[in-house]
Amino acid sequence: MCSGLSHVRFLAKVHPAALAAIYRKAVAVLVPSLCYETFGLTAAEAMAHGTPAIVRRIGALAENIDQSGGGLSFSTLAECRAAMERLRTEPALRDELGRRGAEAVRTRWSVEAHLAQYLEIVAEVRHEKEGHGAAVAAR
Repeated sequence: MCSGLSHVRFLAKVHPAALAAIYRKAVAVLVPSLCYETFGLTAAEAMAHGTPAIVRRIGALAENIDQSGGGLSFSTLAECRAAMERLRTEPALRDELGRRGAEAVRTRWSVEAHLAQYLEIVAEVRHEKEGHGAAVAAR
């Protein structure tokens, strides 16, 4: 169906070092999963580079788009086509969704964000244990 469309290209396996440039030049990344995904690394990678994701409204992919504002979701083929056309013809929308997605990756899903959350949990548990231990010793 896409043969002859100059703005659509299907790539074979791409070396990870080349992905950043491809994501940055893309209008969007399309993730048309047929089943539930646990997170959707492809969509997150695209968003990290400021590229919006268009994902099927199923499972974690749709949740990630809802939480981040970094793309559009669809349930039907017609909705998928409409989402692709919107991002192709509305560069300001594409840029805004890309900005939101990149921000969400940085603040929610990056190594730094996860490490900060983990250390916060460790500090809370330590504080609770120290407080509980002091109360027991005072008895």
